[in-house]
Amino acid sequence: MQRLLKPADMDAHNKFEKELVHLLRAGDEKAFRSLYETFAPKLKSFSKRFSFSEQEADDVVQETFKKLWEKRTSLNDELSFNSYVISIAKNLIYNKMRHAAYVKKYQSEWSQIEHDPQNNFANRDFQLEKIIDETVNKLPDKCRYIYKRSRVDGFSNNEIASELKISKSTVENQINKALGKIKLALRYAGYAIPITLILIFQ
Repeated sequence: MQRLLKPADMDAHNKFEKELVHLLRAGDEKAFRSLYETFAPKLKSFSKRFSFSEQEADDVVQETFKKLWEKRTSLNDELSFNSYVISIAKNLIYNKMRHAAYVKKYQSEWSQIEHDPQNNFANRDFQLEKIIDETVNKLPDKCRYIYKRSRVDGFSNNEIASELKISKSTVENQINKALGKIKLALRYAGYAIPITLILIFQ
């Protein structure tokens, strides 16, 4: 059985983790490997909670750490590394679930498409992304920045709040506002997307 960390051990663990993040910012590959070995099992377990297969969960882990390496120079070693990697993983999972929902919906409509040559179905993915982009671009500056920081850059709500020196609840409200606008725009355009897929990672 894995030994639980005592308070003193926890303090040492947190200090060591911050040192690894500091080294990672400088491009230290050994620090990256150490963080990977520590957090990859947790991320894989987290991914499998969403009914992902073994391979899909492994893909989430690999993509998470790929993004982490790409963003290493912007890491803040004073913020929770655990929250940061979980936030990246959540956004990857969200995108995969959204894509799976689209595929399932499109497959059920395929027979109708074959008998309707005027149906420009092939362009719907492009149209959907265009609707989302246009809706986001129409958001107020602060709301748009917070939404992109969360959903595109993968920062946690706490990290965004710290960066902008605002409360976590303000960040959450702005993200909810953005998601609400996107949901309305998609429903108005005829996309029957389950609300849970839009709001699952608030």
